Amino acid sequence: MNNSESTSLLINFRTQGDWGASDVLTLVSSAAKIYDAFLAVEIQRRREEENFEAMERSMKRMHKYMDHPMSRDFYHIWRDYIQMWREEKIMLPYPPPLPFPFAHDIAEKPSMAFDIYLDIESYTSDENRLRVRRIHIASPGDFSFSGIGEIIREIRELIKDIWFRNKQDKIKGELDIIDKYLTMRRKNSNLNIPSPRSADKKLVKVVQEKIHSLRTLENEGKLLSVPENIESEKK
Repeated sequence: MNNSESTSLLINFRTQGDWGASDVLTLVSSAAKIYDAFLAVEIQRRREEENFEAMERSMKRMHKYMDHPMSRDFYHIWRDYIQMWREEKIMLPYPPPLPFPFAHDIAEKPSMAFDIYLDIESYTSDENRLRVRRIHIASPGDFSFSGIGEIIREIRELIKDIWFRNKQDKIKGELDIIDKYLTMRRKNSNLNIPSPRSADKKLVKVVQEKIHSLRTLENEGKLLSVPENIESEKK
């Protein structure tokens, strides 16, 4: 994955008042960790897709060795089973085992998103991480970061969803909203049932904690309205 695959976008935070070193650290760390959580989910999704493609290649290679009608029927049943799981039409958290040879075609089972998040440096290059584009400490001033466009858009929408809800919804549904954004989706455009998947609760907690840090900076008068200032032109 690299930024050339997706337009790089900016996310902006407008500052005011006096800032200490710890405030700068809080803002930069919060933005980076929220971004890394979304990046980890995207990496897991891509690695799963690579596994699916390897399964399909293995099954196609095996098909030509199946001369008996029963074997061919079994092949078609298993192929449909894999596809249904891929499109989230059956409720299984992991893919069914592949009862065919050519196991060397199959990459090892993708790590879960939280494990990827904890060791994100091992899964991606620096150019895909959140980048500092501008820091201007003043009143008003601003911090601008850039990252993969798809991830930046998701973070913007998450922040707007959380900030622009009424007080009752804030109390009841913050974790559910973060879970919705972090839940890894597969190719299920024809699916009309709820996804059986849910985001890793530890990853949801990380994002919730960092969202609260941003809100604290805003409540202390150090950030202007976060959702109203995160939009920015493409870099």
